[in-house]
Amino acid sequence: MSARVPAIILGGTGYVAGELLRLVLGHPRLVLAAIASDSQPGVPVAGAFPHLAAACGDLAFVSIADANEVAARIERSAVLAAAPHGVSHRMIDGLLTRAEAAGARPAVVDISADYRFADLAEYERVYGHPHGAPAR
Repeated sequence: MSARVPAIILGGTGYVAGELLRLVLGHPRLVLAAIASDSQPGVPVAGAFPHLAAACGDLAFVSIADANEVAARIERSAVLAAAPHGVSHRMIDGLLTRAEAAGARPAVVDISADYRFADLAEYERVYGHPHGAPAR
């Protein structure tokens, strides 16, 4: 069997993040490397997700900056972005910029709509504002 892939969850305090956390904790090929929340760094994850308390132990949220550093230290990781639409693109862009500078190549899945369209004009037409990370 292949080695387990480190997973990083961004925007970690909402419902979607809780579902991603539940899936990652039970996944045979993923291992949680970090769950990030800029509003609650250092706070126990079990407080936000009591139904996962037994699986979380003393796991605490990290800041987005700390998650970026984790991604930069791991050559290959899975990044799951659970931040809201309009916020996710900046988090992902910052993480990828830091990781790429360190030679890391994380794979990213964005649950928001920030990367739903390949065409920037279509994104702007649908959402009524420019994309926050157009180079991505």
